[in-house]
Amino acid sequence: MIDPLEPERLLEALKAILKERALSYSILAAELGVSLPTIKRLLNKTTIPLSRLLEICTIAEVTLGELVE
Repeated sequence: MIDPLEPERLLEALKAILKERALSYSILAAELGVSLPTIKRLLNKTTIPLSRLLEICTIAEVTLGELVE
């Protein structure tokens, strides 16, 4: 299980799921209605707003609980 106090690990897990499901940053940007650089910034910082994280989880069809596991 990922330590929820380590946001870097949560983002690493999210990126792995996105890759596994062939969801590119371009697809995420289009789905969220933001630019590609915005997605890159979001996923390469050490923190991400919970609302955005949940939106990305919805697109990737993964729950936050599954991501933490």
